[in-house]
Amino acid sequence: MATTNLTRYLESSPPLFEAVFWASAVLLVAILLMVLGILLSRLRYIYLKRRRERIRRNWIPVFIAVRDGKEIEIPRVRRGEMANVLELWVDYRSHASAEQAATLDALASGLNLASGIEDILRPAVLNIVPPPIWLKRIALTAVQWLNSDSILRYVYEAADSDNLYLAVNACACLTRLKADSYEQEIVTLLFRFPDQSGYITAELRQAGATEVLQLMEPFIDDLPDNVAANFLALADFSQDRELLPLLTRRINKASSGRELAILIRTIGRLGDSRYRNVVAHHLSDERYYVRIQAIKALGRTGNSDDIPLLLPFLSDREWWVRYRAARAIIRLSDRDEQAIAQLRSNLNDRFARDILKHAITEMNWCLN
Repeated sequence: MATTNLTRYLESSPPLFEAVFWASAVLLVAILLMVLGILLSRLRYIYLKRRRERIRRNWIPVFIAVRDGKEIEIPRVRRGEMANVLELWVDYRSHASAEQAATLDALASGLNLASGIEDILRPAVLNIVPPPIWLKRIALTAVQWLNSDSILRYVYEAADSDNLYLAVNACACLTRLKADSYEQEIVTLLFRFPDQSGYITAELRQAGATEVLQLMEPFIDDLPDNVAANFLALADFSQDRELLPLLTRRINKASSGRELAILIRTIGRLGDSRYRNVVAHHLSDERYYVRIQAIKALGRTGNSDDIPLLLPFLSDREWWVRYRAARAIIRLSDRDEQAIAQLRSNLNDRFARDILKHAITEMNWCLN
């Protein structure tokens, strides 16, 4: 009866009133659905958070006991727990000593983590919702320790991903494993994401991707300056002195201050005294960041006879130049406090004396 009366009332009402009524009804339903969606999302977040906390409470004592070589009953990994267990395993494995690593690897084998990683990295065919990127990145980090050939093909597929961060993680994994054709994967990645080459090289050089430079040496001079500089940055953490001829040759062709600074920094880190003149030539560069790298490099490749070359930089207008000059002088003087004190007393510039005193104080603090 009430519905019939409402229908008659609406039929007899002006069209404008009817339109406002239905618009209000639709708006009310939309608001209710939005509130329901927010509520369900919040409930799901709370559920996942509490489940993660429960899993961590159950598994952290297990990982600690296994890491420390103690006897403990290993629980079974339940359905839905693999992601959190894998995350914990990677965390403990990343900070393990060689002995601890062996026991954690044995635990991973017993838990069949390799199978779980394969499920995470395998391209989603039947899954309505594929695993999130953060979980795939954790799985890729774990692959380097599990060394499973069955997983490796999925790592290559991840290296071709359109997601930059996933592709970088995959290439880092291939680099650490020294997998077949990993150099080509890195080169391809750098050309696929040219605007992100700085981030890519910063991540991959920590994985030991220096060999890519040897592969690219014949082509490096034909690359745009910014791309060439990022390739050369791969040598930052290298101890391979065979790269020095390439780096030195490139110095003479560097057209940008950024590339020149990278090259000088890398030569300095390799610490070969035969290249002392190469870096000393750039001490007077007008760009302060180039001067900084040249001073640091001379501190590693020079000797005590080079200290007079560095003294004028203690009065440079840039604080970082003065600071690096003071550090280099201390290094070249073999940290001889008496000689440094004598040197400081002969300085006329107050700023030069202050920065040298600062460097000496810092050195003593670090040694103590």
